[in-house]
Amino acid sequence: MKKIITPILVTLILALLITACAPRNITPSAAISATPATAVPTATKVVSTATEIPAITADPATLKGLQIQFMHPWSGKTAEEMAKLTDEFNQTNDWGIHVIVQEPGSSGQVASELASDIASGNQPALVAAPVDVLLKLNQSEKVIEDLNPYLFSMDWGLASAELADLVAAYMQQDSVNGFQYAFPAQRTAVMMFYNSTWARELGFSRAPATFADFRQQSCAANAAMKKDSDSNNDGLGGWIVNTEGLITYSWWTGFNSVLVTDGKYTFDTPAASTAFEGVHDLYTTGCAWIPRVLTSYDYFAKRQALFYSAYLQDILPQIQALAANGSPDAWTLIPFPSSGTQRVVVEGPSYAVLKTTPEKQLASWLFIRWLSSPDQQVRLLQSSLTLPLSKSVRDQLLNSPNTPQQWKDAVTAIANPVPVPSDPNWSLARTILEDASWQLFKTTLTNADIPALLSQMDSTFAELKDRQP
Repeated sequence: MKKIITPILVTLILALLITACAPRNITPSAAISATPATAVPTATKVVSTATEIPAITADPATLKGLQIQFMHPWSGKTAEEMAKLTDEFNQTNDWGIHVIVQEPGSSGQVASELASDIASGNQPALVAAPVDVLLKLNQSEKVIEDLNPYLFSMDWGLASAELADLVAAYMQQDSVNGFQYAFPAQRTAVMMFYNSTWARELGFSRAPATFADFRQQSCAANAAMKKDSDSNNDGLGGWIVNTEGLITYSWWTGFNSVLVTDGKYTFDTPAASTAFEGVHDLYTTGCAWIPRVLTSYDYFAKRQALFYSAYLQDILPQIQALAANGSPDAWTLIPFPSSGTQRVVVEGPSYAVLKTTPEKQLASWLFIRWLSSPDQQVRLLQSSLTLPLSKSVRDQLLNSPNTPQQWKDAVTAIANPVPVPSDPNWSLARTILEDASWQLFKTTLTNADIPALLSQMDSTFAELKDRQP
C-alpha cells in the first residue's frame, strides 16, 4: 500500500499545531433563492446541569480599583472594537474594575502564550479562545473556572429572559459533562459564496442543495468558460479548491460523515470516502480549480468562479471587490451541498475565566456579562459580520436596512448549525483534515488512493494525539 502521510509530514503537522494561524477578521439580494430553511436556530433556555450551585464568595467592595488581564485572539477591526468596548467598560462599570487587554493576534498565539503564562504563574484572569484549546489546557493544568455558579447566581447571574435569549447550541458547545468551560464570544460559519446572476444566465433557477446539483452547476460554469475566445480561462469557472481543514470538515458534514463519537475520531469511513471522491472528481473533470492567490474575492467578482468557500467575515471584502470591479451581479451565501438536510459548520472563541482569586474571577464574569448584552454583541458582530449569539440580536440585525443582504441570507439559511467538536483533540484533527485535503488536490493521488489516505489519517491521528504541544 502506498504510504500517503510520511514522517516528514507528521513533523509538519506538529509544527502547524504550534504555529499561530491568523484569525478571520476583516447589491441587491440574490436573484435566485436558496433552498428554504425549515427552521432557524432556536434560542432555547439554558438550564444548569449542576445539582447544587456554589455561592459566589467574593466581596464586591474589594473590586474597586481591581485590575484584570484579558487575552483575546482578534486583530483588525474586531480588535479595535473590543478595545473601544473595554475602554467603555473601564470608564462606566459600577465596581471600579479595570480591564487590561492583551492581543497576541490569533487563536494559535493565544494558546501558546496562555500555556507559557500559566507555566510561569502569570496567567490572565480572562481569555477568549476556542473551547478545544480550553479543554486541552484543562486536561493537565485544571485552570478553567466553571461558569455555572456565575450564570445562575441570584446576585450576579443572567436573568431568566437573558438566558432564554441565548442560542443554546453555542452555550452547549462550551459545556462538557455539566461543566460550563466558557461563554460564547463569537461564532462564524463556513459557507458557499454563490453568483446567482451568473447561475441564472447558465440556466439554473435555484441554488444547489445536493452534490449532484452542485456538480452540475460547477461543470456548466466551466463549460461556459471554454466557449469564449480566451483559451487561458478554460480551466476556470466552477468551484475554487480550498483545502482548509474546516472547509474539508464542512464537505464531510454534507456527506453525513461522523468524525468523532464519544471522543473517538474515525477518519476512514464510507461517507468520508464518498466525500473525498466527489470533490476530487470535481477537480479532475475541470469543474473545480486551484487558484494562484489565496483570496478569492477578485476571481469571484470577475466571474472566474461560480462558487467559492469562505467565512462570514469575507462578506465585506467581497462586497468591496465586486464594487471595485464594477460588477452588478447578485450573489448570496448558501450551505454546502448535502445528501440530506443541509447543515452549516460553525466555530469561534469563547470567554473563559481562569482560576485566580475569587475577586478577579467575579470581575472577569462581570465583564463577560456586560459584553453579552445585546448592545455590546451588536457592536462586536458588526465589526466582522459574524453570527448573532442571541435571538434578539439576530432579529435586530435581520430587520436593519444597514445589514448586508448576503449576511441576512446566510443567517436565515443556517437552520442547522453544527458546532465543531468540543474536544481537546479537535485542533489536531482539523490539521490532519487540511493536510489530507492538500494531498487530494495537489499531488498525483487518484480516487484509488483515497482508502489508503483515509487509513493513514487514522494512524497519523493515533500517533500524534498524545504528542501535541
